[in-house]
Amino acid sequence: MFRLAKRVDEHKERNKRLGYLGFVVQTDAHHEPWRKHLAHKLESYKFEMLVVLCLVLDVWCVFLEIMSAENGLNRDLKWVRGLVTFAGVLSKTIVILFVVDVLLHICAFGFRHWLANRLYVLDGFVVLVTFILEFIVHPLVHSGG
Repeated sequence: MFRLAKRVDEHKERNKRLGYLGFVVQTDAHHEPWRKHLAHKLESYKFEMLVVLCLVLDVWCVFLEIMSAENGLNRDLKWVRGLVTFAGVLSKTIVILFVVDVLLHICAFGFRHWLANRLYVLDGFVVLVTFILEFIVHPLVHSGG
């Protein structure tokens, strides 16, 4: 009987540590409640849906920029030029938000626990490559350098 009660308590404690996607929310410093609070916010359903919304918006922005570069849009129209410019600015803003998201994850979980999660590392790699392409390579290509 006591084994069952102990297992139930262990199960309840495990569920408290799980985030929305089922990852165990661990931090380096258990005595820092702000880190645990931040980790739970970052793993919440609402935050994940915000990230998905940003991804969808970014895909739309990249699509508009590609269509513009391939002359698929009539750039002679003022509103088209404005829309493409807006899409470029929005895309850069979303990349910066993703960089902040990665940094907040590292801050919340600690670098050691962040590095132990392969999905976080993959996310960080993708965000880093996107940042380099958007802010270093893209301006060099369009400046002619």
